[in-house]
Amino acid sequence: MMCGLFHNAVRATDLDVTRGFYTRFLGMQVDARRPPMNVPGFWLRAALPDSVASIHVFGEHFAEVDGRIPMGSAAVHHMALYCTGYRETREMIDRYGLNWRGLIGPTQWQLFVHDPNGVMLELTFDSATEGIPPPEVPESCRYAGRFDWFDASQYDAFR
Repeated sequence: MMCGLFHNAVRATDLDVTRGFYTRFLGMQVDARRPPMNVPGFWLRAALPDSVASIHVFGEHFAEVDGRIPMGSAAVHHMALYCTGYRETREMIDRYGLNWRGLIGPTQWQLFVHDPNGVMLELTFDSATEGIPPPEVPESCRYAGRFDWFDASQYDAFR
């Protein structure tokens, strides 16, 4: 029986850029509890006491048979992460020049961004705890369920 999600695994084309994105943009921490492995990569956890490593990142060891590491979410549409600090997150999206999409509902506000590997992330904020009025999302940035706004060249700032 399902008791909860243990972790998500992401295959990364560039481990350093992926680490920079998740730690500098999302504020996650590299989890030192990763056991020794013959697989390049790292584990990430929320910067909260007693949090668990919820995203495991791997390099070329998990490449396809032809040696390539696929981009995007494949059959998985997106990963959703609970977040705080909607305004600050929007400011960081602008500062890094990342493409994004958004949805503003009565109880949840969502920002959609891609990680450097093209995996779509849904950053979900509880409107009741944000302490600001509902934000505006420009028409051009309203989420419509499509992936066509990922641009791998935007992630050089995370090197």
